Amino acid sequence: MDTRKIGYGIILFALLTAVMLGYFRGQAEQAQLQRLEEAGGICEAHGSETCPHEAISSLELPTTLGATLIIAAILFGIYLGFVDRTQDRLVRTSRELAKAIENQTINKKEEHDFELLLKGLDADEQKVLKAVKGQDGISQSTLVLRTDLSKSKVSMVLAGFEKKGLVKKVQEGKINRVYLK
Repeated sequence: MDTRKIGYGIILFALLTAVMLGYFRGQAEQAQLQRLEEAGGICEAHGSETCPHEAISSLELPTTLGATLIIAAILFGIYLGFVDRTQDRLVRTSRELAKAIENQTINKKEEHDFELLLKGLDADEQKVLKAVKGQDGISQSTLVLRTDLSKSKVSMVLAGFEKKGLVKKVQEGKINRVYLK
C-alpha cells in the first residue's frame, strides 16, 4: 500500500479526533460551568460529591493526553505522507537493478554466441569478424589494414560472410562499409 495515502489518512483521522476532543471538552466545561452557576458560584460539595471547581480542572489531564496523542499522530502522518520516500526509492532501485541484470545477461549471451561462432571459423575469418565487431561500419579498406590480410582475401571472406548472413556490405560512394547483422 502507498505510504503517502496512509499518511494522509492518519492526518485526517487525527484532525477529526482533535475536533471531537475539542467539542467534548467544550461540552464538559459548559456542563460544569452551568452546575457552578446553579450553585451560585459557591462550592456546595457534600460528602462524596466533587466540587464543581475541581471537576473543571479534572478535565486537564485527559485533554492534555488526547492532544499529545493527536499531535503525535499528525506528526507520524506528516512523516509518512511527505517525508518517507524510502519505499519509492526501493522500488525504483530494484527496477534499475533488474534492468541492469537483464542487460548484463543479454550481453553475456551475445558474447557467448559470438565466441561459439568464432570457434567454427578459420583464423583469417576470425580476424575479419573480430575487426567488424570491434568497429561496426568499418570500411573494407580499413579492414584490410587492421587484419593484415590481402584485399582479395578480405573480399572473399566478406563475400562468404554475406552468403551466411553474418555481415552486410553497404556501398557509400566508392567505400564499402561492413556491418554485423
